[in-house]
Amino acid sequence: MILHWTASEASTLRAALTRLLPFSGQRLDTLMRQGLVRRDGVKLRANASLQPGDSLEILLPRKFLPKPVIAAEDSQLLVVEKAPGIEVTGESGLTLEVLLREFGYPGARACHRLDVWTGGLVIFALTQEAESIIHDALAQRRIQKTYQAITVGIPQPSQAVSTVYLTKNAHKSLVHIHAEPCHGAQPCVTGYRVLSSFRDLALVEVDLFTGRTHQIRAHMAYLGHPLLGDDKYGSFEKNRLHGLTHPCLWSVRLGFPAVLPEPLQEWSGRVFTSEPRFPAKVYQPFLDN
Repeated sequence: MILHWTASEASTLRAALTRLLPFSGQRLDTLMRQGLVRRDGVKLRANASLQPGDSLEILLPRKFLPKPVIAAEDSQLLVVEKAPGIEVTGESGLTLEVLLREFGYPGARACHRLDVWTGGLVIFALTQEAESIIHDALAQRRIQKTYQAITVGIPQPSQAVSTVYLTKNAHKSLVHIHAEPCHGAQPCVTGYRVLSSFRDLALVEVDLFTGRTHQIRAHMAYLGHPLLGDDKYGSFEKNRLHGLTHPCLWSVRLGFPAVLPEPLQEWSGRVFTSEPRFPAKVYQPFLDN
């Protein structure tokens, strides 16, 4: 397949490809060494400088493409297990939506998103009617979404539902949590339960009662227990101590409403689960407990 991408800021080619493609550094080197990344038809080296407005053509051999993991499907919907490091959807780059279309689902459209480094379950619609029904169910909070995360510190009490208020800085891709209502703030309701603990870390199950940007990451940080690996809302020093650069967060369960209209009636009441694939060095102790 061929990806076309236009740079919006100055950077090196390697830095741009790292953001665009969920590939290892070795695979990126192979792309560039084989002349599969071009600007105006000219092959580019890894240290090539890009300027805003530069257009790239990236030729991706099919053998390089990670095959999407389909948990369930019919002619209307897909439930897909997303790997960390790939966007669900977007205007450029190798997104999960693009991969699905490449692997035989040309009408696939994401019904909701996960952060790029969050793994787990995502719903895709294959028809406009299915997309409309799922969007309505999501807006009405009728689809249960449960996550697991590893937090720094052990939340107390061990189980709670917390209500705060969230404002969003879209320019900085950052949200702020407030204890009381304020101008422009939206209610943010998060439930959590500690499943296990090991030293100064906790494995936590999280339920969302609202669907805000960065809700789990920001809310848990506000409660004093940021997600391990989350530099944006957590501790850079603590994350590096554990050798992590991305948040430990996974969408582990999706529960469909008890009753759905046709043509989604067969999805009524179905529940899908996914096992987190957090880095073994921090996750294995919880499994051993």
